[in-house]
Amino acid sequence: MSLPAQPGETLRGRYKIREQIGQGGMGEVWRAEHHLLAHPAAVKLVRPESIPSADRAVILKRFEREAKITANLTSPHTVDLYDYGVTDDGIVYYVMELCDGVDLEQLLERWGPMAPARVVHFLRQTCHSLAEAHAAGLMHRDIKPSNLLCC
Repeated sequence: MSLPAQPGETLRGRYKIREQIGQGGMGEVWRAEHHLLAHPAAVKLVRPESIPSADRAVILKRFEREAKITANLTSPHTVDLYDYGVTDDGIVYYVMELCDGVDLEQLLERWGPMAPARVVHFLRQTCHSLAEAHAAGLMHRDIKPSNLLCC
């Protein structure tokens, strides 16, 4: 599978790609469903050029380590990770819980500034999730409103 993915393609024979739901600096996020279980999921495909070839083996080991740790996080404010791998053409992918909602950036663009109590509510949830990740040895590296989902 090469980026961009196409609706109807199947990732590793397990996840049927449905529609693109996001795009960022490292890759794309697609709505998908498990081929046999018809379970909805979000699939993040990481662009091969975002992983420098000289450091590829080290970075892939880090992705694998982080995926294994992330899959074991239990905070209700952390997206569940279901699967992880590398396609035959070298594309790293994550299969995650599909969250129905909008990111914090979209929420602010649509509704404007929030009341302080609501901001504190979001911050507490974010801090709860990040504290567990940090305690497990993970660092997010890209906390910003567009990466915080409001569901």
